[in-house]
Amino acid sequence: MGAAQETPAHEFELRLQRRIDAETGRTLLDIIVETVREFAAYGYRLDLRERVDLAGRALQVELGGVSLPSIASANPGRARGVCTIMMPADGSYALHVLRKQREAVFNIDIAAGTPSPHGNRDGGFIIVVE
Repeated sequence: MGAAQETPAHEFELRLQRRIDAETGRTLLDIIVETVREFAAYGYRLDLRERVDLAGRALQVELGGVSLPSIASANPGRARGVCTIMMPADGSYALHVLRKQREAVFNIDIAAGTPSPHGNRDGGFIIVVE
């Protein structure tokens, strides 16, 4: 009899990444969400929609479903989605992640154009990976 597999405490991981656009030289913020579950093939895509309210210092990402990319490949791995926005000005922001009827809120500090998450409430389905 094999060992029982542990069920992860969350379904998704969230990463924030600073990136410089090669064409424009502008600083961008990539909000990356990946499934914890690994898929056997096809390089699945996680559908994401973002909303930005800089005046209210709030960012929102809504997680949709998992879909096949336009060009399927035999690459195993996690489903992944990326939202890219202009890097907000330095300061504190709330990042709301929505999935169905659930919400997780993460606090993001941006200093010198670099994001740093802290003090999150994971909502039980997603965590920040630093």
